[in-house]
Amino acid sequence: MYRAMPRVLGVTIVAALVLPAVYYGSQYVNANTLYPGDEVVTRNCRICQGDGKCPELAAEHPNWPYGETCPACTGTGKVEVIIPGPERPTVIHGAIVHPDMAEFADYEQPVFSNSVLLSPCPGGMAGVEVVIEPEDGSHATRVMTNNHGRYLAKLAPGEYTVSVRAAGYPDLTVPVTIDKISAEIWLEKIRNIVPPETAAEQYAWYGRSLTIGLQE
Repeated sequence: MYRAMPRVLGVTIVAALVLPAVYYGSQYVNANTLYPGDEVVTRNCRICQGDGKCPELAAEHPNWPYGETCPACTGTGKVEVIIPGPERPTVIHGAIVHPDMAEFADYEQPVFSNSVLLSPCPGGMAGVEVVIEPEDGSHATRVMTNNHGRYLAKLAPGEYTVSVRAAGYPDLTVPVTIDKISAEIWLEKIRNIVPPETAAEQYAWYGRSLTIGLQE
């Protein structure tokens, strides 16, 4: 069910000139992947308290498709929980946008899908190089934005410099801190039954979006 992944490392030398507008938001992560130091435990479902049934949900929603079966644990009463290790990376769903659009788009709304790379981004700039350099001197992560101006990366906890190079625009750099994921990740079958209760839990459940607005 799980596959172990190596630690994410990276670095390169970047020349930076201007600090751009940066917007942060949240995205879903692929939580059933294990990384070094992660631990998986099984606990009673926090929706049905281990009973496997949720008659109140069926009563409140006439078209509820699950009957009295708890949708979070599919009736088993048990849910696997990932206790994140110190090296668990955060998924970065990023975008590079045209200066004219940077202040108008809503970048803070969570996107509850891993298909965000395929979704249009207002003012998205295609073919832009993004270089993510960790301060520890390890190998750089280099990506190019797709046709929608979006990119994807996984970053281990640490300090980074994100450099953007787009033809016709000044080079930009942004300092980014990726915090250690501290909250547990409950692998409910239908996760939005219970929204994140704390900022730490939201950070654990979702990755971070990093949208950079180019400057003239």
